Amino acid sequence: TVFYMTSWRSFSPFDKGSADLSLRYNDCIRGLCAEFECVLADVWSAEGGADWLIHYDGVHANSVGNMVIAHRIFEALAQHASGLTNRTFQQDRDTEYSRETTDARAEAGDPFRKTW
Repeated sequence: TVFYMTSWRSFSPFDKGSADLSLRYNDCIRGLCAEFECVLADVWSAEGGADWLIHYDGVHANSVGNMVIAHRIFEALAQHASGLTNRTFQQDRDTEYSRETTDARAEAGDPFRKTW
């Protein structure tokens, strides 16, 4: 989705927008993502309308806002791309903790089974 901003009148000729138009645009994006089964990173909702996440220019996110946006994008990717965790699984597999917990799960009748 398009990101949240506060400056709707400052930069001609781009001064025709509004929060309402952005919400309508984002609804269209959500609809297209649903229709075509695309991954959606809803950065508008990630920012939550918090003005303090916006740069003084009123358009772009500030450093903290960019981190919030980046986390939402990473969240969307991680939830839909199990391959992002392959290295983590490889690193975790051979630790003492993993051996102990997977053994305990197997003994309890709940063995680890890869589901992806």
